[in-house]
Amino acid sequence: MKEIHSVKQSKRYLWVISIVIVIMLFLIIAILIVFTTMDANERRLKEEREQAVKKRQEEELDRKNDPRPVRTGEDKPEDEEDVRMSFVSEPGDFGEYYKLPVKDASASSVISQEGTDNSAVKAVDGNEKTSWQEGVSGDGIGESLHLTLEKEYYVKYMSFQLGNWNSREYYDGNNRPKELEITVGGVTQLITFPDGKNEYWVEFSKDCPAKEAEIVIRSVYEGSQWDDTCIAEIGIYGRGN
Repeated sequence: MKEIHSVKQSKRYLWVISIVIVIMLFLIIAILIVFTTMDANERRLKEEREQAVKKRQEEELDRKNDPRPVRTGEDKPEDEEDVRMSFVSEPGDFGEYYKLPVKDASASSVISQEGTDNSAVKAVDGNEKTSWQEGVSGDGIGESLHLTLEKEYYVKYMSFQLGNWNSREYYDGNNRPKELEITVGGVTQLITFPDGKNEYWVEFSKDCPAKEAEIVIRSVYEGSQWDDTCIAEIGIYGRGN
């Protein structure tokens, strides 16, 4: 009996030792995985730091080899100053500036009326009795005119006759643009116009090189009878380059 008891006790010891060994193996494997992961992360971080340092060195070398001077706000050339638009009275003397020929006019939409042409070209045909009239439902917010000049000019002035100038009834009855987003060349500005049957003039703070102009309706003065927004005439004035 003692021998049997001794054998059973030995088996229990072996079982316990086996469990301990397995647990230790798992611990060792887990520790190896942790250290391997830490080592991989450390290598990755080291590589990222080395790449960042290398990139900074390359950028610094590029700056040193770049012959162009670095400009600050104080030494910014005058011809790089922002161009601004502002209201002015009609120029009494245009000097070297003249009305520029528009090669093409297009619009995002046009209202269809039997016997009446309301297309974009009517806003630049020199006849204030005709007009471009947008053709979407509602007030036409976001609708636009796109004007293309014959070539690139230096633009100095723009004139605007807003609304339907065919008669006083049509002027009052239709919408007139209140805010227009005007883009000429690389210059974009939102202009708020008064509500009146007058020709309004906008002057650029300096000659603006451009071949195209875009005019977008951003808000309107509402008409008494219709919700069509109209522009009778737009003039672009400048000089050749």
